[in-house]
Amino acid sequence: MSNKILSLAVVVIMLMTFSFSVSAQETNDSSGIKNASKSLTNEQAQVIFGDIKEQILIKYGEIYLFDNFSFELKNERIEDGRTLIDVNIYAYMTLARHPSDSPFIKGMVKSLSEIDDEVEKGLVKDRINGYIDEIETLYYKKPDYSVFSYSIAIKDNISRALNANDIQYELFYRTDVTAEEIILEPIGDLEKVEDYTLAEDTMPKTNIDKTSIFPYEGRDDTEYYIIYGDSTKEPISKEFIGLFINGSIIKNSNLITENDRTLPPCVRNIAESLGAKVYWDSKTRKVTIIDAENTIELFIDNKNAKINGKEFVLDVVPKIFNNYNYVPVRFVAEALNAKVNYFDGKDITKPHIVIRMPHVMISRYPDNVKTISKEEAIERVREQLIIAFKKKFGEFIPLAENEKPSREDDKAILRDVITNLKIESENDRYYVIPVMYDFWVDKYTGDVYTFYNGLVMTINIFNPYDEDALSFPG
Repeated sequence: MSNKILSLAVVVIMLMTFSFSVSAQETNDSSGIKNASKSLTNEQAQVIFGDIKEQILIKYGEIYLFDNFSFELKNERIEDGRTLIDVNIYAYMTLARHPSDSPFIKGMVKSLSEIDDEVEKGLVKDRINGYIDEIETLYYKKPDYSVFSYSIAIKDNISRALNANDIQYELFYRTDVTAEEIILEPIGDLEKVEDYTLAEDTMPKTNIDKTSIFPYEGRDDTEYYIIYGDSTKEPISKEFIGLFINGSIIKNSNLITENDRTLPPCVRNIAESLGAKVYWDSKTRKVTIIDAENTIELFIDNKNAKINGKEFVLDVVPKIFNNYNYVPVRFVAEALNAKVNYFDGKDITKPHIVIRMPHVMISRYPDNVKTISKEEAIERVREQLIIAFKKKFGEFIPLAENEKPSREDDKAILRDVITNLKIESENDRYYVIPVMYDFWVDKYTGDVYTFYNGLVMTINIFNPYDEDALSFPG
């Protein structure tokens, strides 16, 4: 037990710099902007600066005070048909939360109760206090000049005449390995990444509502795509592999396969979605993932990896490809105690969320969060369908056992379906209940969705009060 606690203490200095709280403190913002780009006006640059600065404050503002923000746009270039611009944000950061108030330190102190030997407990306690004193001496209430490195990709047809607030861009973490070698990791939406490991008795909702998927089906003259719930659109190619984490669809997953192994380009998004943190060391070309008591180390172009110091040999080496850092998804996910399933888009006897689109499913849920039962899921769908039925037809009367509905009687058919609901299949996040098309029930939140398997597959939250709630396509 003592080794477990000491290993946690060893990494606490790194972990202290990260927070999952959503509040911020800021003083004396100078808002200095240096815009060396050719494509962006100063007004557009100001909007981007505000967006990114807000994200920094959301992510780190609980434990840091920020002062004297400044902003730089530089190194505009064209890569893979898109305009990229490097973004640096500078600020003084001051650690404002005392190290002893860190949840990681509190967790280690709480773990002392598991040590029976009083001498050993005293030694471990002294070690923890030593780390607290060291952090307090080096960092607490001491301003530190920091640089946040990003890149943005903007549309090539952007116009200077556009309203500055209409600027559309994609944001990336940027790591400058050398002057020529740059690693970009897509961040996705500017919003707080949910920390599933911190959930107490509930799970956050997934993001699948209002998702449309036109999966690749072989015609090169057709545009295949995903439209996400926030209305952003992503093209789908022949090689496309989707990614779901805890039932949510992940934008810009860009998975590739090598030697029958799947590699994601942004291990940061996967790790942080599961509550872990990622660090990149450009000198040693090492990716370090820290999750509670587990530390995972992967090395670019090297098959040797480590979990808590123990060496493992990978089937495929981590690599840098098209400026992305690719690592083997199954090894990383399973090292984080997550489950991994791959669906080829065809064999529906295998675990899957949607059909017709190859995708990887990664899942890890807190042990203390309970799922609703199959019976409860069926009743949730039945209750909502009855509400919609009453709104359209009036009183609902369950179909009798010996009563057979006519094919032309929509009302009787619905009575039959609602009376005889059953779960056909399930995956890590959803129960699947066929109605006229599939209804999904979130095992953790109880939310009810409809999944329509048309030419374009659609996923929508079910609203029984909608006028067209029982208007089933097809």
